[in-house]
Amino acid sequence: MCFNFMKLEIVLMKTTFKKTLLAAAVAGFSLNAAAAVNIVDDSTAIAFSTERLSNTATTVNIPRENLEVTLGAEYAVGDIIKFTFSADAIAATQFKTTVTSSDTLNADGTPAANVAGATVTLGLLSSDATSVTYRVTEVSAALTTVGQKFTIAAGANFAATASKLLNGLSVSYAAQTANGVTIDAGTKSSFKLVYTASEFSTAVTKLDAVVDVNDSRLSFTGATFTDDLGVTVAQNATYDPDGTGPLAAVNFLNPVTYVSSKYVVNGDFSWVVDSNTTTAGIQANAAAASIAGCTGATDAATGVTFTVDSMTFTCTDTPATPVTVTFDVRQGLGAKAPAAIPASSYTVTNTINYTAGTAQTLVVGPKDAGAWTLNGSQVRVPYMVVGGSRFGIIANVTNHGNKDGSITLDIFAEDGSVIASNYPAGTSKAGSVTSVAPALLAALGGSPATVTKFSFQVTTNVPENDVLVYAAYTDNTTSERAIVNNDSKVQVKGANVD
Repeated sequence: MCFNFMKLEIVLMKTTFKKTLLAAAVAGFSLNAAAAVNIVDDSTAIAFSTERLSNTATTVNIPRENLEVTLGAEYAVGDIIKFTFSADAIAATQFKTTVTSSDTLNADGTPAANVAGATVTLGLLSSDATSVTYRVTEVSAALTTVGQKFTIAAGANFAATASKLLNGLSVSYAAQTANGVTIDAGTKSSFKLVYTASEFSTAVTKLDAVVDVNDSRLSFTGATFTDDLGVTVAQNATYDPDGTGPLAAVNFLNPVTYVSSKYVVNGDFSWVVDSNTTTAGIQANAAAASIAGCTGATDAATGVTFTVDSMTFTCTDTPATPVTVTFDVRQGLGAKAPAAIPASSYTVTNTINYTAGTAQTLVVGPKDAGAWTLNGSQVRVPYMVVGGSRFGIIANVTNHGNKDGSITLDIFAEDGSVIASNYPAGTSKAGSVTSVAPALLAALGGSPATVTKFSFQVTTNVPENDVLVYAAYTDNTTSERAIVNNDSKVQVKGANVD
């Protein structure tokens, strides 16, 4: 048998050569995969408040050193680099026409002496409203371009259009070879350069007293009479991008100047006694509310304006000073509240006054300020009609529980004025039905000669889940009945209870 050693040698050489090429290709692919541009680690994010941006007529400055690029691949003449921005806040004239890299940058972003690697020179190729494109025009030596750094701002700052930064500003980097192959891509090729948020925040410590129906609603549970509402306005020097970390807090540039805060607390203030009925508005006794931490308002009689559903006051203290309003339902008028304390939810709206060249305001809220709740059942019947010899009323309280409790009524005229407050309507016996219609008529002074429209509230000193209120009015001429829906926790739809 005769072997063709020359042919075998050629086959072996081809196989070895192919394997070498494959190994080189794999090695090259691994190197390219590892190479990645970095526009994150040496860049510094900044924040502008929405208050500043909304009230700045033209531009704000972004320092050039806040956006620094470090190359992660080998670049050659003809390669293309493109920066894309999330908003058209930076005009084309704000970018360098020629960029020179260095292995080290000075603190202001200008290139220091290049002591390692090949200097890369970029030339401006084109730009549009949200991007700028460069071409590599020179690589100084046959050395690596990995690690070369540069900035692209033409001056010491980017003069960015303020109104176009309200949603922040992100920048992304992309590079290609001259024949369109993507290079230098990686997880650090995009960067949030500008964050925006409000400089101000308002924290609320809520009201949470429980009105005691066992004491005829003349005190809170535990024989207490006061409840505190706390409000703190803060002007933040920094913005935390993700709220908790790990991203570092970003400083607000050019903060606005805080002046004062106006607070409006909304809810049921009908419990506040008017000490001077001949003067317009409510002249509250000082003891009704004392205010700590507020320059400009000290108590209910000083610097405070009350209506039946609001309390308003203004503080000129510096931000971060806690403001505490202590409500005292006794109001200095006796050992207990002078009238039944209403259950009510409350909100607070804070108008922050500040200057940003001119006087400006920021409205925060309404924010939940808590509630005064009852330790019993309270049901509101939104409409009722009686009188004129035509209309009669049915109003029953059904107690499904095993506890007896007193019943009281609050009755309101059609215009919302109070007809009766905390009016006694008997006792709700466990497992029984109690009519409160006689008490309603008595509070109205008997069945009116003319048709009277009103609403009423039933308070029963038993657990709210045990109470069903049934309400209807009857037409005596037709014997028809109109059921009125209410907000009982327990509902029996279409109940016909006399």
